[in-house]
Amino acid sequence: MKNDKKEKEVSAKDFNALAELVKSLAGSVQALAESKSVVAKTPEQKEVDEASPDEQPINPHWRKIVHQTLGTDFDCEVTYPRSGGVLFKVIVPKNRSNANASYWEMNKRDVRTREIGHTGAEGVKK
Repeated sequence: MKNDKKEKEVSAKDFNALAELVKSLAGSVQALAESKSVVAKTPEQKEVDEASPDEQPINPHWRKIVHQTLGTDFDCEVTYPRSGGVLFKVIVPKNRSNANASYWEMNKRDVRTREIGHTGAEGVKK
């Protein structure tokens, strides 16, 4: 099969201009790549990256229920296990805990966990 189109010839001047443009672009890309410095992650960024996928911020209404029921020295957390459900955790302050010293030494805190499922605020109250 014969090519009916005639190829357009490129002058040496046009070719050299294109070659200079390509060199310029390559230099710009290399300079940009070299200017990208590796930034160390801050402790906050590292903490977010390493956070467990099931740890979530606590619903402010649930925290209010805990503070009204038990006192402001108690704290709470919530987790959503991969298997489903909602685990509500109350963190008992050491001065209000009935856990023994060996428990505290091993666990570093007293956490009481209850599955509240879809009960929400009512489950927190219970």
